[in-house]
Amino acid sequence: MRLSRSLPMAVGIVLFLIPSCTEYDSRYPKQLPAPPSVISNAEQAIIAKVGEEFFELNFTYLPDQSRIRTASEGEEYYLVWHFRVFGKPYIENLVSMRVDAEGKNLRGDIISGVPDCVADPGACEFAVDRQQAIELAKKAGLDKGIRPWTSRVEWRSTREKQGYVWAINSWDGTMGRNAYVDINDGSVELGPYEMISF
Repeated sequence: MRLSRSLPMAVGIVLFLIPSCTEYDSRYPKQLPAPPSVISNAEQAIIAKVGEEFFELNFTYLPDQSRIRTASEGEEYYLVWHFRVFGKPYIENLVSMRVDAEGKNLRGDIISGVPDCVADPGACEFAVDRQQAIELAKKAGLDKGIRPWTSRVEWRSTREKQGYVWAINSWDGTMGRNAYVDINDGSVELGPYEMISF
């Protein structure tokens, strides 16, 4: 199997969702390329969840953001992929994985930001666009607020489910509240009111 495409380092990327890729910098200080076998083995864990065709079309390995550290158990790697769904420009994220010297995920089968399309094909439909999400939030009773709602796509993990949602935010000048709209089935969960300042 070929490795996923690598983006030229000179290309700029504007992302809707950019989890910090410096999270492990202090623990993974060396920015060195990971061996192809490590990358390939790590990518097999992603492929097991999304399927090879989906992976090849929508994931791009980012070698410039990969890091390595030497731990007591041996070498560990912090690997990063750019995830963007073809035809669904609102789905865009950086997916990271910590792996051992053989490319085995140190968190078992948990890969934040990677839906399990194989077990649940409906988890990868991404059928709800921004305007639909806003209409669904209105119907669910999200407060109008004093300014236009803001929206973003994010990966959300709760005890009940995990996956991509539209987070639609309302603000009344002091308190803010999110409506989380499932990007696949359109179900809505209203979050708690929270103090927000701008």
